[in-house]
Amino acid sequence: MTPALAARLKKLRAIRYGHKAEIDDAAYRALLMRTAGVTSSTAITRLDQADAVIAEFRRLGIGKPSRPRPVLTPTQKKIWSLWQQLADAGYVHDRSMRGLAAWVKRQTRVDALQFLTAPQEDAVIEALKQWVSRCRGELRSPAEGGRPTDGRTQFAPTSPVT
Repeated sequence: MTPALAARLKKLRAIRYGHKAEIDDAAYRALLMRTAGVTSSTAITRLDQADAVIAEFRRLGIGKPSRPRPVLTPTQKKIWSLWQQLADAGYVHDRSMRGLAAWVKRQTRVDALQFLTAPQEDAVIEALKQWVSRCRGELRSPAEGGRPTDGRTQFAPTSPVT
């Protein structure tokens, strides 16, 4: 047995026995027969057989590594909500948490929302609110009090309409 095959078999067994909703033995053996042509994982002798079984587990959603969602505080939820409003209006290219984290890092030099202090969170919220209000002003027609844009910049300097 090659080291690569041993590693795949170890991975296969970890998926099989480590999954919360373990599949029953009959279903497991049917999966082995269908994908690798064997009735027991000990009979797997080639890498392609092990890879086929692992791929089938993944396809069925068994053994996928789950990434825990970050738990947000109410203030962080407000930041997220404002970010999503900007994304819905088309002013944010990456609406994901990764995009928000990158923007927050540029603004505050802090790597993640979880590490912001209360004053930094407040500053981020105020900056996002101002951004949203600028966008709303830009979306209104000049007759409604919005500002005209020249098409070259996303945010033209504010000037009174005369």
